[in-house]
Amino acid sequence: MLDSEHRLLHALACTGILIVASTSLAQDVDGSLDPAYPADPIVVQDTNSMFGDNDDPDPLSANGSELDVLYAYTTETEVVLFIGGNLASDFQKFELFLDVGEGGQNAIRYDNPDIDYNALGRMGGNAFVGGALVFDQGFAPDFYITCALGGDPITTYASAATMLTEGGGVGVFLGSSADNPNGFGGILSDTGIELAIDNSNVDGVGSGEDAGDGSGVQTGIEIRIPFAVFPNGYTQGDGMRLCTFINNDSHGFASNQFLPGLGGSANLGEPRLINLTQVPGCQFVGIDGDAGGSACEPDGGSTPPGEPTVVMDGFADAAYGDPIAVQDTMTGFGDASIGLIDFCDGSEIDAIYGFIDDERLNLLLAGNVQSNYNHLELFIDYVEGGQNRIRGDNPGVNFNALGRMGDDGNGNGLTFDEGFEADVYLEFNCGGEKEFSFFASAAQMLTDGGGTGLELGGAGSGEVLSNFNGMQVALDNSNVAGVVGGNDLDDGSGVLTGVELSIPLDRFVDYAGGDIKVCAFINSSDHSYVSNQAIGGIGGGANLEESRNVDFSAISGDQFVVISAGGSDCPGDLDGSGSVDGADLTVLLGNWGGSGLGDLDGTGTIDGADLTVLLGNWGPCS
Repeated sequence: MLDSEHRLLHALACTGILIVASTSLAQDVDGSLDPAYPADPIVVQDTNSMFGDNDDPDPLSANGSELDVLYAYTTETEVVLFIGGNLASDFQKFELFLDVGEGGQNAIRYDNPDIDYNALGRMGGNAFVGGALVFDQGFAPDFYITCALGGDPITTYASAATMLTEGGGVGVFLGSSADNPNGFGGILSDTGIELAIDNSNVDGVGSGEDAGDGSGVQTGIEIRIPFAVFPNGYTQGDGMRLCTFINNDSHGFASNQFLPGLGGSANLGEPRLINLTQVPGCQFVGIDGDAGGSACEPDGGSTPPGEPTVVMDGFADAAYGDPIAVQDTMTGFGDASIGLIDFCDGSEIDAIYGFIDDERLNLLLAGNVQSNYNHLELFIDYVEGGQNRIRGDNPGVNFNALGRMGDDGNGNGLTFDEGFEADVYLEFNCGGEKEFSFFASAAQMLTDGGGTGLELGGAGSGEVLSNFNGMQVALDNSNVAGVVGGNDLDDGSGVLTGVELSIPLDRFVDYAGGDIKVCAFINSSDHSYVSNQAIGGIGGGANLEESRNVDFSAISGDQFVVISAGGSDCPGDLDGSGSVDGADLTVLLGNWGGSGLGDLDGTGTIDGADLTVLLGNWGPCS
């Protein structure tokens, strides 16, 4: 038997055999229901569409997407599917998952083949990424097809991939209808997979999230799949299972159009947060002798990370206590002077605050990040292993940031202090000509390279960047104090605003508790030119320049700090002075009845309970 990882490629190579089976596209695979199918559908849609109700009878274009009915039949060598409905001609995605044998993925992995702009990666996850689309119990797909159509002229595109239990596998671009001599929106793939779309349906379900009825639809998406492309082959009558749904053009926002249906529902949204075990009924169906699922009752699913215990606003509120380290060097990247929470004309790291609670690592890098897309580079060491010198084969987040700082093959690469081996990397940058935005990325830094990277997304002025995996980032760029411009010694004390991050401890793979080390510095927009702003401090000096040549172990002192697992030991020190005194009492009373700074017990309201905490810690911090 062929190795499962090469079966799809073997099918691709055997064009002389499989194309013979494909010559019937014009007659058979044309996106319409024909007499070859059973008289009754296997499943009928029960939910109206929130991705638009098509009212255009043109067979190519559609202004809405819906999945109304499913029909299927098999021969000795292939399965043929008809999914009645429409696929909007703006590149919304039709997602098809098949479970045809042992193994497969009940939760979509992050390391599947990269097809259609990393479609499966966009829906998948791992312990670092967090989240993943989870199917019902009893459904673990091992084969995937996606298609979309759009453009001028309207063209259909499709891709396919195997989904192996341990990841990897093979993915192929099946082709486009522009290359199909038989025309009519169909795809003739060298793998033997055929696909066509007839978008003329104007019946079926309506628009909205209420219950609907997709009965009677006779045009839509039709697919012929040879058994030879499945990872372990297939024999007619063994039984297979199927789940299909409509996704947005980036595979990043799932509609309410699933087959089987959702029983009336809004769009399900971010795929990595979808857990179909929490949805009533079975969102898969059996065909070719498979009876399908049982009741598929909701099982509650996993618990998402809790919200941060601090207010995410770029301000070091009382829970942080004293700064862990304070900057000792003037900035060579410009002294911030504008005073706005967003746009800024300089970069500096004045201090770092941090603590670990039951669920999260919480950090505040006090200072500024210039809004010219300079980067705050952040490295975290929480477990044995990692990289003391940045390798050249890390994940390529933010335009290959780690690659630009890492070994280029000449034995170089940014080197940390002895005793610091980075396991996780995060970067932050901001900018914009008229409209301000900030962005963040994260990546694993495995001892032997590789790993997973993730663009966390972006947010605007005064907003919180909140990723599906629980990571949150906030910015207050208004600081005009702290260190000044230059290369000499200075003091960053007293700055309480900057870049704030809250990271679920679950994102730290294999973290078993204990202290966490953090290294942070300011770098140029292309990650190539390191400033003199590192924490904790370089003891005065010029910018460190070329990233790959930076060696923190050659600089006096430690350019990293340790976040104690014990957290802050000085609640009530609201101004970070190192003492709970009258100044802190003034702050608390000034915010009485509100929330934020002074809410020492985390209830959301500053009241007598918080006053009790403050008075109970009166005096110098221990």
